[in-house]
Amino acid sequence: SDPFLSLVSNENLQTDAFKSWARNFASLFIQHTSPPKGIGIEEIYLTICRIKVNTLGFPFDSKNDITLGWCLASIPAKLNHSCQPNCSILCENNENNNEN
Repeated sequence: SDPFLSLVSNENLQTDAFKSWARNFASLFIQHTSPPKGIGIEEIYLTICRIKVNTLGFPFDSKNDITLGWCLASIPAKLNHSCQPNCSILCENNENNNEN
């Protein structure tokens, strides 16, 4: 079986705004692409929920909600963890740093 499909979507924990956005995106995706037979709005919607819940993000500017990148790895996503973050990455402007 596909390890990705075994990941939880935690649909019940998603905000109404996110669920609405994800369903609209899934609908647009179906309208403008040719997905494989048997792939419909619900499958795409749940895929988006799985991605949101199970990815590891690397945010560098929490004030502006800017994320450098995301990683979706099925095994680390299955580790016992809380879906509510309890830490963050902080990058401070260092005057001794010569990077532009």
